[in-house]
Amino acid sequence: MDKLELSKDNIDLWNYADFFNQDKPIKIFQGASTLCAIKKTIEDTDKHIKSHIREIVAIGRLCYPCGVWLK
Repeated sequence: MDKLELSKDNIDLWNYADFFNQDKPIKIFQGASTLCAIKKTIEDTDKHIKSHIREIVAIGRLCYPCGVWLK
């Protein structure tokens, strides 16, 4: 990263869908700290996670050559 800034903002996870199955909202399991998502609102609110507002701690910018390890 060439830039990392602290943040005191929030994100609403209801505005994102699962990257690998974009017709479903994202699900976060206990102990998971990362996820892969795409900005897309899912209309079926019965499938949404209940705790959907999350705090953003920091925002970083990847620089060339970049890569991200997803686990």
